[in-house]
Amino acid sequence: MSTVLLDKPTHGSIEWLLLRHRDETDRCVFGASEAASLMSASPYSSRADLWLAKSRPPTVAEMTPAFYRGQLLEPVLVAEASRRLQVDLSAPTVMYRRDRLIATLDAADRDEMPSLIVEAKTTARYRVADADDLPREWLWQAWAQQAVCPDAHVVFCVLDRDQQINLVNAPRNPQAIDELLAEAERFGEAVDAGGEPDEALLAEMDCDHIAAAYKVSKTSIELPVDAASWLEELDLAKAMVAEGKQIERHARDEIARHLRGNEIGTLNGVKAVTWSLVNGRVSLDAEALKQDLPDVYAKYARRGEPYRAMRLHHKPTTEEE
Repeated sequence: MSTVLLDKPTHGSIEWLLLRHRDETDRCVFGASEAASLMSASPYSSRADLWLAKSRPPTVAEMTPAFYRGQLLEPVLVAEASRRLQVDLSAPTVMYRRDRLIATLDAADRDEMPSLIVEAKTTARYRVADADDLPREWLWQAWAQQAVCPDAHVVFCVLDRDQQINLVNAPRNPQAIDELLAEAERFGEAVDAGGEPDEALLAEMDCDHIAAAYKVSKTSIELPVDAASWLEELDLAKAMVAEGKQIERHARDEIARHLRGNEIGTLNGVKAVTWSLVNGRVSLDAEALKQDLPDVYAKYARRGEPYRAMRLHHKPTTEEE
């Protein structure tokens, strides 16, 4: 399938998010910045996170400090890249989509199928001086961009953790691009089909993912025999937490008996512990408010999201009685 150019809405808007969520035929699509998650290379977002995100309508998220910093510095880095490369660069007014991949480019030499793409990065995590320093998640983003703009060369303009600004060429990797396109199709088809995640994806999910992915029903299921060991470990973990709290309380009591009215306790003249007076938290008597001002209570009361609580109902054992 050839690349389609789409008018770009405001970056981060719900319209922009919807274009990165589904195409006009309601097929699941993936943004270039999601390629690392798709290929199990992101330190921030797993394939399970991606599955849940693509299985629900997108929502506009609150801007994080890191995202705000990157957005603020992006024009500066693009201008510096333009100066060093001696190429007129600008943010494209379009988005680029091929098959199930869609890309929003920070800067390019032209809108109509660019030959040069510049990806601006600010990072407090990495030192990036050459291609060997490029994090794997950045490379997958570059390969996604090259998948939708096959003739383009990708250059990273990076303000790294040493506060150095470097231009680094992204290596071209046709095999990785083919793998990315194939995985986007496979994963996208699974999302489009709805229903439950397959066994491979289920194995990557944690308790919170599974709670979000499955609707609770008042049914029961027979657990496999080897589940007894996990039940035993859960029971042991709960007991260890309770024991830890008891040990903590005993230690605090003993230290308090020595500190008495003193705020600071020293060992060999060095401050070892403090027991300070802290202002109490402001709290709201919800029941009194509900009784005295029911209209105000109804206007401002908010119920938290429902959640699943896992409780043991007997002491598990892996041994036969």
